[in-house]
Amino acid sequence: MHDCVPIVQPEESHIYLLNDPRYHQVVEECDRCGNLANATVKLQDKLGLPFEAITIQHIHSKQFRSLEVDIHDVRTVSALVEGLPRSLYGKEPPVPCLVLVDWLANVSLLKNLVSLDLSGNGIGPEGAKVLAVALTPNAEGVFNTSLNTLDLEYNGIGDEGAKALAVALTPNEEVVFKGSLNTLDLRGNQIGPEGAKALAVALTPNAEGVFNTSLNTLNLRWNYIGDEGAKALAVALTPNAEGVFNTSLNTLDLERNYIGPEGGKALAVALSPNAEGVFNGSLNTLNLYHNNIGDEGAKALAVALTPNAERVFNTSLNTLNLWANYIGPEGAKALAVALTPNAEGGSVVFNTSLNTLGLRNNDIGPEGAKALAVALTPNAEGVFNTSLNTLDLAWNGIGPEGAKALAVALTPNAEGVFNTSLNTLYLDYNNLGDEGAKALAVALTPNAEGVFNTSLNTLGLEDNKIGPEGAKALAAALTPNEQGVFNTSLNTLNLMSNYYMGDSKAAVQKAIRKHPKAATFTLRI
Repeated sequence: MHDCVPIVQPEESHIYLLNDPRYHQVVEECDRCGNLANATVKLQDKLGLPFEAITIQHIHSKQFRSLEVDIHDVRTVSALVEGLPRSLYGKEPPVPCLVLVDWLANVSLLKNLVSLDLSGNGIGPEGAKVLAVALTPNAEGVFNTSLNTLDLEYNGIGDEGAKALAVALTPNEEVVFKGSLNTLDLRGNQIGPEGAKALAVALTPNAEGVFNTSLNTLNLRWNYIGDEGAKALAVALTPNAEGVFNTSLNTLDLERNYIGPEGGKALAVALSPNAEGVFNGSLNTLNLYHNNIGDEGAKALAVALTPNAERVFNTSLNTLNLWANYIGPEGAKALAVALTPNAEGGSVVFNTSLNTLGLRNNDIGPEGAKALAVALTPNAEGVFNTSLNTLDLAWNGIGPEGAKALAVALTPNAEGVFNTSLNTLYLDYNNLGDEGAKALAVALTPNAEGVFNTSLNTLGLEDNKIGPEGAKALAAALTPNEQGVFNTSLNTLNLMSNYYMGDSKAAVQKAIRKHPKAATFTLRI
């Protein structure tokens, strides 16, 4: 065993300083690993040193910048608790998770970290408060300036913990606030409207126009902030009377938060150009998966994306996830209008910022699919939406008619023009049948002039009741014709759970095996 000498007297602490020169050679390697337990095991295996010595010293290393702690890792937790100065807690330390949080919140440690992952450790409101203190400016205005990523998912911090963290993020009377934290993950923490309101205060410009300018990613999925919480967050994002709004937040995740049409409309106001043409120009990703905004909320969001009479529209939002939101044909039609080129005002205009639209698990039906297809299909002048590259319409009951409409957008027309922007299309669980599959295959199959869709690379057709005819058509698109021409753009095809294909399944598999890009082609069948 290699020699160890204590940093402080043994009766005060069990923290050791390693003298082995190999220690510094493996610290960087372990730091890349990020996981406390894995890093410790690596060091233990390489150096043959006691578990406790390695764990504590490695965490205190100035080179260790990313830390992931699992309270259920008994060996690591025991080592950490054993390494704590007994003078802090007396003979018996308190609950291990609070000991860990309190220790981690110590400035001497946090000043070295840029990323801290405490997910699933049950730290509760009290643990969140301890961390908040470390991030909040003290009486001298000193605060942590290194930590930029804090993951507290599934810790049960509740509104109380969220409020404490919000204080750290909110500019105080001296206009001092935590200036380095840019990613905060609070998913699954039983946070309600009050917690969301507190966080919103930090992000909302105050009377002096000051707001938190460091946080750019806020994850609140799997909480229950509701319409009330969504409205509060929307205020931070909405330009005020002076045209000031939060310009730092670019990703907002509100998945599964019981948000209804009113919450959806409030968020839409932030994204929609006001009378002066001002709108939130920082938010680029909005996730509202599994809420209940319905057609009403979808229409409001569509307004933000649709060029108005002055041809102004939101130019920052590029990813909108509206999975499972009870959106029907009317909501889909409204969104389609934003994406469809129009010629009002003398020149063609359409939304050119949105590149990813998720509508999975709604009920847009064939009618909604047809409306979206119009946006993607070259018009008489050969103009089509050139920004949307990912469209997810799985679980929407679009049927063969919806698939055929979308296929028209992807199929070269008489002039050889087709949509060249869409590269990912998910149509899983839509009952397309052979009719829908054959229509899509036409877009992928070289025509008499050898022209075919060269943009689509990912096509999801899982569980669509596709039979032998549909399978053969798709196989033909991927098989060289008599002139040796075949589709070379598609590289991912999902045909899982299409139980009616029978022996034709083998035709698809054969086409992929003989495909020149077989080594990189992903086929799920």
